[in-house]
Amino acid sequence: MRIEERRIDVDQLQPGMYVCRLDRSWEGTPFPLQGFLVRDDDDVREIERWSSVVFIDVELCEPAQRRRLLTLTPRSDRIVTRAERVQDEQAFQQRFEREVRVADKTFTTFTQQASVLLDALRSHDTLDQRSVDAAITPVVAAVTRNQDAYFWLMALKRHSDYAYRHATNCCALAIAFGRALSYPESGLLSLARGGLLMDIGMASVPANVVDRPGMLHASQAMEMRNHVEEGCRRFDAAGFSDVEARDMLACHHEFFDGSGYPRRLAGTAIPLSGRIAAIVDAFDAMSSDRPYRAAMTRDAALRELYRGRDRQFQGELVEEFVRCLGVYPVGTLVELTSGEIGIVVAQNNAHRLRPRLMLLTMADKTLREPFVPLNLLGNEVDENGERLAIVRSVPSNSHGLDPTEFFL
Repeated sequence: MRIEERRIDVDQLQPGMYVCRLDRSWEGTPFPLQGFLVRDDDDVREIERWSSVVFIDVELCEPAQRRRLLTLTPRSDRIVTRAERVQDEQAFQQRFEREVRVADKTFTTFTQQASVLLDALRSHDTLDQRSVDAAITPVVAAVTRNQDAYFWLMALKRHSDYAYRHATNCCALAIAFGRALSYPESGLLSLARGGLLMDIGMASVPANVVDRPGMLHASQAMEMRNHVEEGCRRFDAAGFSDVEARDMLACHHEFFDGSGYPRRLAGTAIPLSGRIAAIVDAFDAMSSDRPYRAAMTRDAALRELYRGRDRQFQGELVEEFVRCLGVYPVGTLVELTSGEIGIVVAQNNAHRLRPRLMLLTMADKTLREPFVPLNLLGNEVDENGERLAIVRSVPSNSHGLDPTEFFL
């Protein structure tokens, strides 16, 4: 069986290991709630101040440490009582609600600023570098602080205009993906710029072409493809000197097998930020409603990316993206083995098939009141004594459920 988490004494901790849990609450510590990669000996010394035992996510460790951890003899953990699980769940809910309130201020301001920027571009104004950076810098901090809280807001607060929503979503997704790939802060800012501005050239494409269902005529396809060159032109005209961000604009439609556009680049001839952009762009497009089709569920969009690995997208990067978001991303409606419906509110880095949920319905699909938090990493069972697990994701608005009505 694959080992996903290891419990070790803090004196065994080394740079390159990914800490997903402490032997105490995250509350009051300087560490991010979703876990973190130990980068150097200073990080080790800081952790020693707070914990004597830590839990390591083996999959997220650097390769050398992953191999080392798999050779350690595992220790049996004490069985956690139901009362302790309830206490832990209550503490998590309180922390998460606080994190959402903090993230909400950034999210609201960012979406307003992004709308102003994109409206200006639609009016053929030039980009203002300072305005772009003022918009993205707090988002980098918010996603880094608590990715789940920010993505929870993304799932609930959906802008009616696809162009605005796609730009802001790609910005946040690129930040989260870069963080999972251990990008430094300067690199995260580049990915944020590129994610936000990736489709600025679309402002020059007629709406009847952008929203057309089915195949485009040859002339319309050319108009659509020209948005890449137009976006780069606007980016350059604004005086940006960010090479990584520009690569995202130039390469987000290049495919790993060379079948993309505009230059038909293949493999590592596509800059890394361009390969990241292709994945982020495709995931958000597939999981968003469009005038001509309904959105895929987020996990279905991840499966599509996985099917396209080593053809449209670099396989290793797709796998890292799935690890970054979790098999069932935050905001996904899921059905359990018990028949109950819940919504994913946060990931468990120790086991991505067992996220934290909010149960919305009973087994017969009648609405619960109040909703019940559930950590699938625990040992809750259904009426047949079987451990609860996710059976499938379900589309938004299934069984009349609209999470935005319940949580906003």
